[in-house]
Amino acid sequence: MTFEKPTPHSLVNTGTSRVRGRLSAQSALLTGMMLVRSRVISSTISVNDLDNRSGFCMKRERSMSFGKGHTTFGFTMRVPEADENAVDDLIASHAAFMQETHSLTETEGKLHTLEYYVSKAPELIDMMDPTQGTTGSIIYCVNEVHKDDEHFSKHVELGQSWDRIGEFFGLFEKYSPIVTMAGRVTEKL
Repeated sequence: MTFEKPTPHSLVNTGTSRVRGRLSAQSALLTGMMLVRSRVISSTISVNDLDNRSGFCMKRERSMSFGKGHTTFGFTMRVPEADENAVDDLIASHAAFMQETHSLTETEGKLHTLEYYVSKAPELIDMMDPTQGTTGSIIYCVNEVHKDDEHFSKHVELGQSWDRIGEFFGLFEKYSPIVTMAGRVTEKL
């Protein structure tokens, strides 16, 4: 594995505020810092994609384990910064449950899941001008990819045994996330 600092790939140093939808050098720097601060809090089941000590992402030498047509579950929610620690704790508990009961490979006694990760970042007031700051909310994205509808149904059934499933469903009531339930992978690299 090699380490690479995340950088905004579409930003250019124009020396001015905004030119044709591109960010100034100052905005690009702030956006880059936001990308570094944005971290994966629950990494791909048993694989850490982020070194929390340095803020560097690891470049993986593996191909993705899923393709078009696989079944997905995911949600994106906006959480006030005041609730961040409580949500982080619940998400960490969910990740631990996933690690105990799911596997990225065919493993005896575990449900074969193709991908699982959670990411979060401060919500920007204006993503094209990060100098305007943040809204005071954190955006969380929870993403799962399952082999097919049958495996997804088994995942849902297995989730009922998690001791914090009620709190997890409480996120949906409290923050009204946008949810993809039994979606399909339609495009990927």
